[in-house]
Amino acid sequence: MSGLISKAIDNKVEVSKSLGQERDIQKEGTPLKWRCDIMTFMLPKKQRPLLDEMIKAFEANGHDNPYCYGISTLTTGNPQNEGKRNLMVGEDVNRYVTIGEQYGNYINVNILDAADTTKTHRYAYALEWKEDSKGNAFARYIVTYAKIPSAVKTYGYSGKVTYPDLLDRFLDIDGKWLPKDSTSLINDVMNDNSFLTNFNNLKDYYRKHSTSVTTAISIYQLCKLGREFGAFKRPESTEDWEKLMVEIDKLIEVAKTETDRKYFKLAREELQKMKEK
Repeated sequence: MSGLISKAIDNKVEVSKSLGQERDIQKEGTPLKWRCDIMTFMLPKKQRPLLDEMIKAFEANGHDNPYCYGISTLTTGNPQNEGKRNLMVGEDVNRYVTIGEQYGNYINVNILDAADTTKTHRYAYALEWKEDSKGNAFARYIVTYAKIPSAVKTYGYSGKVTYPDLLDRFLDIDGKWLPKDSTSLINDVMNDNSFLTNFNNLKDYYRKHSTSVTTAISIYQLCKLGREFGAFKRPESTEDWEKLMVEIDKLIEVAKTETDRKYFKLAREELQKMKEK
């Protein structure tokens, strides 16, 4: 996109830019804390093919990038509220850029940050546009960097439970959110039956929903916690553990994306370690 926008500028297209980012100087490598870039421009009718090139670039990146976990589009031609989306910035769920409100079309691609070892941050890219009766195209290109919304900790939540929200948290037997280091949660993952229930709930959710990379991550996190706190260590738990291995192999086989498959393979490694001496 940067190359295509530079091409537009070379063709006398005026581009308005609002660029901002912050890095965490307290951490090694000074990783990004947040980023928010917004570029707006108008392509005259003769430059309309540039917009087609931009759309194709988005589509290609969405389908070919192994770290892509979500693609959303709107093609009504008219601004509306029903199709709008909020692209979060940083770690504050109340800080975001809204797409779909002022432009009638958009394509939004979300890509995991490959350099983030916690696997909880993503880049959101969006291109939205509208056209007037003369064939001129008005466009806006947006890039935000943020923690995946389902990974943002919000303790004390008591509303409707959705399993993709189990990225940094899991459900206890009472259906309340608990931080990963809580006593109740540790007891839960050490309880083989409760572990199986959580695993099966996540597995079923993954199979039923089309966009579910956070569920794949949650399955990995669950298996990692179970391994750390001694799940399936008892000799009599071997049969249930073997069933888990069969199920994770099935998930690897039916993974919807290569990113999902990577997390399922990591989950399998954690399950395998449970029985290693």
